[in-house]
Amino acid sequence: MTENTHLDMPRQRTKPEPDGTHRPRRRRGLLVLLLIVAVAVLLPVVLTRTALVKVIVLPRVESMLGAEVTVSSLVIEPNATIIGTGIEVRLPGMDGPAGQLFTAERIEITSSWGALLLGSGTFREMELTKPMLRLSRDMQSGSINLGELKVSSSGSGSSATPPRVIMREGTIELGEHSGDRYELLRTLRVEGSLQPMLASEGEGFELAFTEGSVSDPQGRGLGLTGRVSASGVTLTLEGLEFGQWQPEHIPAQFREVFDLMRIEGGIPRASMSVRADGVATGQVLLDGVSLNLPFDAQGHQADRDNLVRLRDVTGRVELTDAGAEAFLEGTLGDLPSKVRLRYDGLTADAGFRCAIETRGFVLESEQELQPLVPGVVIRRLNDFSNPTMTVDASVVVERAAPGASGVGAIKVTGELEFYDGSASFHDFPYVFNQMTGLARFDEEKI
Repeated sequence: MTENTHLDMPRQRTKPEPDGTHRPRRRRGLLVLLLIVAVAVLLPVVLTRTALVKVIVLPRVESMLGAEVTVSSLVIEPNATIIGTGIEVRLPGMDGPAGQLFTAERIEITSSWGALLLGSGTFREMELTKPMLRLSRDMQSGSINLGELKVSSSGSGSSATPPRVIMREGTIELGEHSGDRYELLRTLRVEGSLQPMLASEGEGFELAFTEGSVSDPQGRGLGLTGRVSASGVTLTLEGLEFGQWQPEHIPAQFREVFDLMRIEGGIPRASMSVRADGVATGQVLLDGVSLNLPFDAQGHQADRDNLVRLRDVTGRVELTDAGAEAFLEGTLGDLPSKVRLRYDGLTADAGFRCAIETRGFVLESEQELQPLVPGVVIRRLNDFSNPTMTVDASVVVERAAPGASGVGAIKVTGELEFYDGSASFHDFPYVFNQMTGLARFDEEKI
C-alpha cells in the first residue's frame, strides 16, 4: 500500500524564483540605446542649428576681421556651409554710423568640417547678399574708417587666411564723420569682391567693385578698386563723370575748391591713399575736361562765373591735407598752354601760385591771345592788319594767404614775346616782315 501510494504520487517540478531585476535592466538598456541614438541624431542639430554656432563661429570671424560681428541667426549646413542673416560688422572704438562698417541681409560662408572642428580659422569664401559697405572719412584726421579693419592672426598663433568676400546687389556709402556725427555724401549701387592679398604682400584685402549690375548691359559705371592692409588704405576710382557729382557729394574739406573749379567732363582715374597714421594724399588724372582757374581775365578776384576758363585739359592734380598742386595742359583763349597751379590750402580764399606758359604758338589773324596779357599790348597788336606771328608767353599769378583784412592781394607778372611776324600798320598800307617784339608787365606797368 505504501509502495503503491508512492508510485501514484506525481513528481514535483522545481520552479525558478521570480527575479524582479531582469525586466528593468532590459528597459534601462533600451533607454540607453535610444539615448545614444538620440544624441547621435540631435547633437549635430544642437551644435549647428542653435546659438552655440555663434559661440563657435563668430569669435573666429571677429579675429580675422579685427571687428565686432553680430548676426540675427547663424546655422551650419551638413556640407559645413555657414548661413547667417542680419549681419552687422562694427569697428571697435568708433562710435556712430561711421563705426558700422557694413551690414548684409544674408551671408554664406564656404568652409569645411575639418576647419571648423580643428579651429583653424580658415574660411574659403564669404558671399554677402544685399550688403552695405560704408566708407567714411574723418573730418579732422582725414583717415578712412575702412583703415580700422585689421586682419589679424588666429588664436593658435598661426595666420588665419582671409576669405574671399563677394558682394551681390550691394551698395557703397561714401560719407564723412566727426565723432559720432555722420554725413552721407553719395550712395553707389555695386557688385564686386574683396580678395585676400598675396602672403608675400602681408595681410589684407584687394577691393574690386563696379557700379551697377554686372548682368545689366547698361550697368557700366564707376569702378572702385583698392587695398586695405595694416599700412593703410588705397582707393582708386575709374570712369568718374563730374556731371553726376554736385558739391554736396564732395567732402566738406574740398567742397569750396570743387565748387570754384567747376570741372566739366569725365576723368579716367582718381586715387586716394591714407596711411595708418591718418596722413592722406590723392591724385586725379584729367583728360579732356574744362575747369576754372582762380582769377578773372585781368588777374582779379571774381565769382565762379567770371573766372578764367581752361579748356581741353589733360594732366593731373595732386592733393594733400595741406593743399593741392596741378600740372595741366589746355587751351587758354586760343593759346595752347601749360599750367602749374599750387594751392596753399583747401578753401576758396587760400593763397596760390599759378604759372602759365605758351611756347611756339603761331598766331593767325583775329585769334585771341591768352587772358592776362595787358590791354595795351592787345591794342598795339590790333593796330596792325592781319598779323601773323609766333608767340612765346609766360604769366605768373600769385595770391597771398588770407589775412586779418580778408582775402590776400593778387600779383600778376609776365612777358609776351613774338617773332617771325608779318603785318601792315593801319596808317601805313605796306606789309612789315620779320617783326619781333617783347613786352614785360605786372599789374601796374609794362
